[in-house]
Amino acid sequence: MILWNTANRFLHANHIEPDTLPVKLKEWKDELLELTIAHNEQYEELKEIREEVDKLNAVHRQVEKMLTPAQAQQQKKKREMDL
Repeated sequence: MILWNTANRFLHANHIEPDTLPVKLKEWKDELLELTIAHNEQYEELKEIREEVDKLNAVHRQVEKMLTPAQAQQQKKKREMDL
């Protein structure tokens, strides 16, 4: 937005009419609107995926807690057998 405001001030300071530019500002604004909408939709999808990943990580941590004592015993037995 800051860049757009700077460009707009430059155009007005140099008396350049927006209609004389090779690319119409309306087209740029329309494209910006489309991209903003697409970005917001994708961001919502990302938030849903993050929530799902958080739930899966919570389950993973619980499973790790349950398996840790069993793994410790297995590692202890393995070390004793190596000696």
